[in-house]
Amino acid sequence: MQAQDPRVQEINKLKEEKTKLEENITKLKEKARGVLPLEGAKHLLWDELSKDVQSFRLQLMIVEVHEKALVVAFSKCKLAEEKLANRTQEVAHNAINFLSKTPAAYLQILKVSNRTLLLVGARKVLHKYTLLNSVKEKMAQI
Repeated sequence: MQAQDPRVQEINKLKEEKTKLEENITKLKEKARGVLPLEGAKHLLWDELSKDVQSFRLQLMIVEVHEKALVVAFSKCKLAEEKLANRTQEVAHNAINFLSKTPAAYLQILKVSNRTLLLVGARKVLHKYTLLNSVKEKMAQI
């Protein structure tokens, strides 16, 4: 037997591909026309389900990002609480009131060298407590 001409082989392959494509086209036409009602219904259901799954997947990704942010925020809050453990809000308020109302001469007797620095430090403690509370509120909302 002689080997077929490569052009003839290529034409045969193209004919096979053409028949496969035609078969696929007729199947799709049957689905579209409703010749195979169950197949058409399956196709429509899968389309709807895939849309729902895609939107749900995006929501899950958002939830995962929020969860990671909450874990980071919780760890930072815990660290801040540990740092502020020995500095209560009450002590900071009392320090601010005392340093604001006490005369400079009395503070010199108590060997307080820099009133402003101590006031700023006490106000920072109060500010940290405020920030900590606001972060906890946001975490509760999420």
